[in-house]
Amino acid sequence: MPNSDTSHLKGLVKSHRVALSPTDRQASLMLEHAGWARVAANWARGRFQLAWFGETDERNADAWYAHVDVNPDGGQWLSDMDLRKDFNAVKADLFEWSGGLSQYVAKNAVIHMGRGLDAWGEYCKERKHGK
Repeated sequence: MPNSDTSHLKGLVKSHRVALSPTDRQASLMLEHAGWARVAANWARGRFQLAWFGETDERNADAWYAHVDVNPDGGQWLSDMDLRKDFNAVKADLFEWSGGLSQYVAKNAVIHMGRGLDAWGEYCKERKHGK
């Protein structure tokens, strides 16, 4: 085999690039679902900030977290399951406009936010122990 730039890549799998060409309605739905995922993730991040730090920088905090009892000292770690339970309890009241959208989008956004927060927590623990 001749020496090439890719000769070090053994077992390389060929792939195909696929381009989407959605209709106007499909493009609109994709954007709506992306926005719904972003809202859900931001809600989960803000809820976590309230529980862990006792405050949040979320601009909609007054409306979004009015039902939450906040310990001003923080210190409560919320798992993705805790965040999902809290989100499911309030999403019908806070986000009526999301009724026509897939709820799996919000569910997965909150799950992924929870995983990211768990990874951040592990990083903080290891950094504290000097690893």
